[in-house]
Amino acid sequence: MTRHLHIMARGPYVAIAKRQDEIMMRIASEFGLTPASRSPISTPVNAERTLFDLMEGPHDEPAG
Repeated sequence: MTRHLHIMARGPYVAIAKRQDEIMMRIASEFGLTPASRSPISTPVNAERTLFDLMEGPHDEPAG
């Protein structure tokens, strides 16, 4: 009994799509759109009260 191997040829669009995927991943990493290329986000530490703090009222007085 002879086995026939069915080998499917890849279409030209597969190679084109793969190449475009590589290009887009390079662009994404340049713009910081990939997890590895993102820098950690930090917020400045400041002791000034924000607008939201001012709307709540003074911090020294107990509520009640």
